[in-house]
Amino acid sequence: MRRLTVGYAPGRRNRQEEDWPLIRLKGLWLKKLGWEIGAKAEVRAEAGKIVISKIHTEGERNGLDTEKGV
Repeated sequence: MRRLTVGYAPGRRNRQEEDWPLIRLKGLWLKKLGWEIGAKAEVRAEAGKIVISKIHTEGERNGLDTEKGV
């Protein structure tokens, strides 16, 4: 489990919008869990809960890594 603090992204000042909540995930731990740069994700959200799931490519589903030619 990881703990983090929800930060903020500035709203558009010229439109006087409020700041927006921001959650940023980064680190080698993501790579160790199979998340590579460019991976696609599905985000499901409900009150108090966010679930992020990797969208697997056809090659990953078949046990092959087609981008690396394996």
